Amino acid sequence: MVKTKPGLLLSDMELSYIAGLFDGEGCISICKSKARNHYTLRAQVSMANEFIPTWLHSCFEGSVSLRPRIGENWKDMWAWIVCAKKAVVFIKAVIPYLILKKPQAEIALQFQESISEWGRNQFTLRNKLTEEELSVRESYYLSMRALNKRGIR
Repeated sequence: MVKTKPGLLLSDMELSYIAGLFDGEGCISICKSKARNHYTLRAQVSMANEFIPTWLHSCFEGSVSLRPRIGENWKDMWAWIVCAKKAVVFIKAVIPYLILKKPQAEIALQFQESISEWGRNQFTLRNKLTEEELSVRESYYLSMRALNKRGIR
């Protein structure tokens, strides 16, 4: 049993089910904003049915949004997205059960821990990130990007 938010416990069976869904339909990424040298951890699940993204929202918070279809042969997609510290709660809950996305999950946790170690909020304008902090975040960003690359590796 894992506590995901106040008053909610998920069983090992539920967590393994969520991890299986996430391995197949999910994505872990580190998003980069070039304009502000800002990096954010993000986990998401997208699918045509609204039920699972809404259920994940009830278990781990985050947000749920409807993304209109992008082509004639496509369906509308429901996306559940969780970022930063809330993404860490989700990843820590499912990492024991992940198979395909375990390397991305490990990098994600290391990335977020490195942000916590610096003790800085990157939105604080007075405390600009040092070159060392930017270099560490860029390194995690590039590692995640390589793992998420499509096609033959």
